[in-house]
Amino acid sequence: MLFRSTALYGALRSGEVDVLLSGGLEIDHQQALQGLAKAGRLRQASGPSMELGLLSLLSDQPPLADPRLRQAMALSLDRATISQRVSLGLRPPLRGLVPPSLPGAAPDAWPAVDLPAARRLFQQAGYCRGRRLQVPLTFRSDVPSDRLFALTWQAQLRRDLGDCLNLEVNGMESTTAYDQLGKGALVMLLYDWSGDYPDAENYLTPLLGCQRSVGHRCLEGNSVLSGSSWTAPGLEEQLLRSSRKDGPERLALLGSIQRRAAAGVPYLPLWRMAPVAWARPQVRELAFDGSGRLVLSALRRQAAGTTAKARAMAAAGAAAGTTAAPPGATAARTTTEPAATGPKARGEMATTTAPAAEAGR
Repeated sequence: MLFRSTALYGALRSGEVDVLLSGGLEIDHQQALQGLAKAGRLRQASGPSMELGLLSLLSDQPPLADPRLRQAMALSLDRATISQRVSLGLRPPLRGLVPPSLPGAAPDAWPAVDLPAARRLFQQAGYCRGRRLQVPLTFRSDVPSDRLFALTWQAQLRRDLGDCLNLEVNGMESTTAYDQLGKGALVMLLYDWSGDYPDAENYLTPLLGCQRSVGHRCLEGNSVLSGSSWTAPGLEEQLLRSSRKDGPERLALLGSIQRRAAAGVPYLPLWRMAPVAWARPQVRELAFDGSGRLVLSALRRQAAGTTAKARAMAAAGAAAGTTAAPPGATAARTTTEPAATGPKARGEMATTTAPAAEAGR
């Protein structure tokens, strides 16, 4: 993955490609491109933060079937420190399942880090007194920041709650991880998520929807497919009602749904991500739409007055493939529309203005 990121970074620097998206780039490369943009050597545009990073917590079987343990995990997550160390602050901390900019969001629904409270909950559940909870965390081995997140959180927990909890980190290729997620095989998985259009309900239903349940256990529905298998009595009815209401009543209903989810802790929101595009100085009209997609049809080259999109679309050398990972990103040659449910595909886009015969050089 580092090789792919390096190839893409080098292709933009050398002029082999004209436009590059942040998806799939190492954080260090993103920071370097931002520095070049500030120096006036590249153009830069940012889209709205519609994509979220979250952890699914499998709630219907050990070790996290006890809600006190899921709540303790929530209180042990130091988002601010992790965001700074893993993303250099490029991914702001998130404590809700809906982007804060959307109506109906509850940006403080999940608790902030509180290590003494986390310790009390672990102790209530029978841990910390010579007994440590073993929790497996799966990270996507082909997504640059995932491994660093997993190791950073593992180190933080070892330092702060090492007598209560041991986080076992394991890497898994994205496609395999998504296949295992809906089968209830992963206790915790970090993945990215965004709705297929910017509305709070469209973020909540694919994560919390449940068609068949017993108590707080979802047996069939989106909650199972998204890795938590959690629900609550009446929650599905609230989701359905939110689609039929509008105005203040709908906003209040959406807030109530998120607070119930925060209490049950089927997911841990981690951070939000804004798509960024960098372009060579001669490219004009670099912009994103309200859903966070780069407006390819608007791209213009200053010199020739033609659209960059009209030129050959190609991957930069070895970076021609996309990374299979959660919610929608744009890959070389193709624009992938986000799915309505489940994790999405992550990738990168490079547009080149070289003639088609030369694009493969």
